[in-house]
Amino acid sequence: MSASTACGDWLIDQFSTQWLTRSRPTLASAEVAAIVLGGVEIDISVKKDDAQVADFYYLGRAFAEGATQKSLLDGEGSVLPVVEMTPRWRNPIDMALFDYFQPVLTV
Repeated sequence: MSASTACGDWLIDQFSTQWLTRSRPTLASAEVAAIVLGGVEIDISVKKDDAQVADFYYLGRAFAEGATQKSLLDGEGSVLPVVEMTPRWRNPIDMALFDYFQPVLTV
């Protein structure tokens, strides 16, 4: 997987996730600005890994908070802009689903 398509996404807790846009959008891009300014809510579906081609799980509708301009290096050393944000759900995702994607070891 190249840096331009690599994901840096993860669940933070039952109410939020950390999300990176695909490469090249910036905070000034129309699609990102619409999400960040609250004009668009996003529906989030996820899969655990690429081996699970058909297993997507709908986590719900979210709104974005805390967008920050970031950058990634591609395989050739070029800098690619991305935007990192924290989508938050109005209702928590089910704990079993959270644990499936973010397993917690207990002793």
